[in-house]
Amino acid sequence: MCGILGFITKGEARQDVLDAIRGALVLDVKRGSDACGITWLTPEKTLKVRKGPGVPKDVFGGWEMKSTPMLIGHNRAATVGSKNYNENNHPLVSGSYVLAHNGSVSMDESDKKTLGMTEEAEVDSQLIVQAIRLCRKKTGSTPAAIVEATKYIKGTFACAMMNGRE
Repeated sequence: MCGILGFITKGEARQDVLDAIRGALVLDVKRGSDACGITWLTPEKTLKVRKGPGVPKDVFGGWEMKSTPMLIGHNRAATVGSKNYNENNHPLVSGSYVLAHNGSVSMDESDKKTLGMTEEAEVDSQLIVQAIRLCRKKTGSTPAAIVEATKYIKGTFACAMMNGRE
């Protein structure tokens, strides 16, 4: 079981809000203590990722985030894929898409070939974010891509996702 946190605001978040978000991840460690991560959008519209094995107080010891309009945080309870291979830790990035996931999913090999998927990580979560990114090319919009991607994904899942371009 993993913990997911998301935050969106108009404008930029104040430092006290960012400190509260870090505190929420620390409190949420009971949902997963194998790894944690956070991805945020800078005022310059670039994605920044900080993640690794361990709990938030260790991974985020010297983080610098002055402001952001949007972020996703995740505490991971590892089930598949080593926590020491950082590509397995969340949030996962595929192109401009960022995803944090809780659940268990799979996809038929024939569907992976149809979508043109490649192995980006050892975790099942990469199926979701990569399928959405690839379906976006076909559908032309992120909401339509999400609907299309769920036709291929089997299992149960809750996700937080953001796109650094839209």
